[in-house]
Amino acid sequence: SNFATCDLLNEVKVVDHDKKVSHDRFRQSLKKPKANVLDMDHIYLTYSQYLWAFTFVGPFSYLLWKKGVLFLRLRVFLNKIGLLKMMPVDYEALVGTLVLEQSQAIHYFARTPKKSELGNIAGFFFADFP
Repeated sequence: SNFATCDLLNEVKVVDHDKKVSHDRFRQSLKKPKANVLDMDHIYLTYSQYLWAFTFVGPFSYLLWKKGVLFLRLRVFLNKIGLLKMMPVDYEALVGTLVLEQSQAIHYFARTPKKSELGNIAGFFFADFP
């Protein structure tokens, strides 16, 4: 097989998932029956609902966006002139946080042992990957 020489897979292929309590929630959600058809139709609004959202939600969303962009540009300017220093970033921890806080967490299989030669690596396996 193509994966016979993969060191990561050799380290994580024998994992006792029964001891892991944190994955029970994901296993239960995977046992639910799948929907035959996704209902992604439009949400129809009355004219008064549309007018209310157009009057109150839209402009304030735009103002929040402008405020956020203004603060970001101010931070870039202050960094450029030296009044504000950028904090150091641990990119490995940032990527791990971003991956685990999104939908990929349900594909988490296992990770390498704590004192592995490969380091601290998580395995994500997709059953129906095209």
